[in-house]
Amino acid sequence: MTTVPEDPVAIVDRPDFSWPGGLRLAFCPILDLAAADPASERYGMCVGVWRLLDIFRSCELPVAVAAEPVVLRRYPRVAAVFRARGDEFVATGGIDEGAWKPGSPVGDRPAGWLARGHTDPAAVREAGYRYMAAACGDDQPVWLPAGGGGRIPCIPLSPGLDDSLQTADPGPGPQRFADRLIDAFDEQCRQSEGQSIVMCPVLRPHVSGQAHCLGHLRRALDHVTGQPGPVWLAHPCEVADAWTAAM
Repeated sequence: MTTVPEDPVAIVDRPDFSWPGGLRLAFCPILDLAAADPASERYGMCVGVWRLLDIFRSCELPVAVAAEPVVLRRYPRVAAVFRARGDEFVATGGIDEGAWKPGSPVGDRPAGWLARGHTDPAAVREAGYRYMAAACGDDQPVWLPAGGGGRIPCIPLSPGLDDSLQTADPGPGPQRFADRLIDAFDEQCRQSEGQSIVMCPVLRPHVSGQAHCLGHLRRALDHVTGQPGPVWLAHPCEVADAWTAAM
């Protein structure tokens, strides 16, 4: 939990709005490049991320890449391929204003910040980020108080849709994680008839990019991208901007 949103208003009592094009469900996965140890990082960045890219390409699915600049500098080809796809980069790790520099392999400062654990929204806002992505306990973006009367929009990470849960003991396992993603997507499609909502799962290349996980994830993402319906495949920055404009 990062912090408590400004207004704990029931979702059924909030003003209605739609995403661009009249769509009602925004689907914006985040690919988190962080790994706990060098071996996991190497597998994720040298193998897993390339397996996942094949799936993203076949599904025509945009993704947001959350990374610290030092990781992207170690693997410049990974940074280049996502940049060439037009995918969004999301900052994370330590708030370092000098880490993202024009002309460097990682490029300009991203628009958003992925919070891992406790993060001060005021510090994120003061560092120049337009939005946060965090476990803020909602199905819609929310305002987080950011000190001095300021605030920052927060994209909620989907509860239970973080692939690191597969490695927990006991974890859901790759098949159950894919089933959970499909079940959540189908249910949120139904719920979006009443309120526009956002679905933001978190994937990691050293987890979902492993051979025993790929087939299950491919099945789930094929389901998401292959279903007709009011679904907006978007980057988090687009969701944050659209929601802020609607509010």
